[in-house]
Amino acid sequence: MKSSLFAHLLDPVAAPHSSPAVFDGERVVSRAELSRAAESLAARLAGLGLAPGDTLAFLLPNSLEMVVAVLAGVRLQARLLFMDPAYKGAEISRCCEEAEARLILSNGRTFAGPDADRLPPVITVPPAEELLAAGDGAGLRPSAGTVDHTVFLFLSSGTTGLPKLVPYTADQMAAVIGCFRSGWQYGAADRMAAVLPLFHLWGLGQCLLTPLASGTCMHLIPTAPRQLVAAVASQGITMLPAPPFLFRLLIETEFSTPPDFSALRLAISGGSALTPAMAERFRGKFGIGLVQSYGTTECGTAAQAFRPAGERGPGWLWHPYPGVQVTTLDGSGREVPPEVIGSIAVRGPACAGGYLHSPEATAAVFRNGYVLTGDTGFRGTDGQFCLLGRDRPMLDIAGKKVAPAEVEACLRQHPAVIEAQVSGGCNAEGHGHVRALVAASAAVTARELRDHCLLRLADYKVPREIEFTSVAASGPLDKPRLNTRDDNARSES
Repeated sequence: MKSSLFAHLLDPVAAPHSSPAVFDGERVVSRAELSRAAESLAARLAGLGLAPGDTLAFLLPNSLEMVVAVLAGVRLQARLLFMDPAYKGAEISRCCEEAEARLILSNGRTFAGPDADRLPPVITVPPAEELLAAGDGAGLRPSAGTVDHTVFLFLSSGTTGLPKLVPYTADQMAAVIGCFRSGWQYGAADRMAAVLPLFHLWGLGQCLLTPLASGTCMHLIPTAPRQLVAAVASQGITMLPAPPFLFRLLIETEFSTPPDFSALRLAISGGSALTPAMAERFRGKFGIGLVQSYGTTECGTAAQAFRPAGERGPGWLWHPYPGVQVTTLDGSGREVPPEVIGSIAVRGPACAGGYLHSPEATAAVFRNGYVLTGDTGFRGTDGQFCLLGRDRPMLDIAGKKVAPAEVEACLRQHPAVIEAQVSGGCNAEGHGHVRALVAASAAVTARELRDHCLLRLADYKVPREIEFTSVAASGPLDKPRLNTRDDNARSES
């Protein structure tokens, strides 16, 4: 990079330093104040021995302190490891060990249990007001010239087992920012609703880094439908990216007065498939159409869609971002002709280069310069793409991705479990949850298995329904097969 990512994000050309940068409830900080708070926290972290290239882990919810901490880590040119703050000790420990984390930043959370001793030191991020009062970090060592060591480490969805770490360099993240800026035309007059989790690549890129680089003010807003609608109106929100789950909640919520979305110019759906019917219902209720953003943790942001495919298919017509190539491949990695269904593959400067410490997984997903997204679709003769669906199993639980393989692996760790199969369930209100089919070698209850998972997995990954069945033998080289037709199967929830 020609200059450090920290300087790029707070470039005064994008907006004056006196302009507001972040709204968090009643708290409002300018770009200058945000920079000063980040410098102050960076100085404290440097005093604890954090150096360029060291890994700094994040266990922070969306907040002003999360924004300050990200900028502090970038200022120190550390490796930033982002984890879901809902993670449990075993999940945190595994990620920190793989990334060689030196410190964990949290919001005061304490840890107990067998994995607590394996964690690196946990540092509570002070309130932004305290950091502003403490100084400007003048004691920091100079930046390392034109070299930027910053690396962002995101967790993949773990479709083949445990989540894998996906590293992004400062240049690759700058390319992600460039895609968002060109695709959605950020400006200093825009106000971004930051409801996406900032520990995901999409949330961090679209709601935090790109607004900072563009002079756009970001508003940290609760996801409760009525609070969200009130904030959109009162704060003049112009951009609202969110998963389909949240848009469905908005559609299904009854409001005492019609919501005012007059300032909103973009309602952007992403993270999972958006049906054209849902987009039409949203337009009918709020007077604005939903558009689609497409990408994965491995390929960054890849494409955008403004209208359904109609007669061409059940999905949307996708337009790649400038500089991004999208194609469809067969099982041998060869490009297939137009109108032929294949695996979606992406190539461009915003793509990651592979998984950390996982050469076999890297070889399976990163091929010949392309990243396989795990989706199927086809490209038309006009160059547009129609996305048809996933070719890897994945559950969408309240807008969060859950890999069945990860939950199955956790269940198999219990000494009484022979085999497990995980799928998605749904309650009477239509909300999804995890369900499991389990074969056990000894007496065990569903509650015991749930407690086992609760110690090791984030709550949203834990099965709500557990059904017990028997196993059937298959070939000598195969794992046991669950007998899903066992008349003696019993269900517990």
